[in-house]
Amino acid sequence: MALLRRAASWCWPAETWKGRGCKATILAKHTKTKVTCMQLDLSSLKSVRAFATAFTERYSKLDLLINNAGIMMPPYS
Repeated sequence: MALLRRAASWCWPAETWKGRGCKATILAKHTKTKVTCMQLDLSSLKSVRAFATAFTERYSKLDLLINNAGIMMPPYS
């Protein structure tokens, strides 16, 4: 949330409908923040390449990358 309060620009890689929902939620609380949604499917290398190309055409640099991943059901040990 601290990053959102700084009125930073965000590129939100997500499925289109999920991205729009997240964007609306962020902008409702942080009106000065700039949010861009770009489609990205991490299970598809073609999608990753397309995203990387589109991102580099639109932005000159990436200052921070936050990866959020989890395991639904960890293996038994």
